[in-house]
Amino acid sequence: VAVTDPLGCNVHLHLGKELVRLQEYETSLRQFAEGLSCRHLGAGGICAESYLEIAQYLARRDPFNPRWPGAVGELLSKMGQFASAIPYLRKAIHLEETRHQLSGISHAQLGYAHAARGNTEKAHEIWAIADSILNATDPATPSRARVLLASFRQRLETETIPDHILHF
Repeated sequence: VAVTDPLGCNVHLHLGKELVRLQEYETSLRQFAEGLSCRHLGAGGICAESYLEIAQYLARRDPFNPRWPGAVGELLSKMGQFASAIPYLRKAIHLEETRHQLSGISHAQLGYAHAARGNTEKAHEIWAIADSILNATDPATPSRARVLLASFRQRLETETIPDHILHF
């Protein structure tokens, strides 16, 4: 199922739940992870609440994996719950730091949550950290973090939310 397909979010959700029912836990985690990466998740509320519950469960089940608190924070941001997203995104960054696996994505998301709450100074401070992370990688390499940073900065400058931000 293509993650750009809005129905794909539902397919991964239901398949993951069925795999849990069959006690195929590891396989279900892969389905939920695929669904969490769906670019339509949170846009118009497609499965967002269900995936939020799953992401929170995965964050408790696998507490040292930065992907899950990052997913919770991202979902909360997509749902407009920026204050609630901030602690999860901070935890994701902390876990990335302890694993030496910084990507800049959690920093981009955290900066956006602060900007959406009106703290643009804090957003720029966090985005500068994301820039330094990205500058340490090959600039020619496509990166979700680079796209997010550009999109979030555009939103801050124009005070309008481009459609591609709502569907990243």
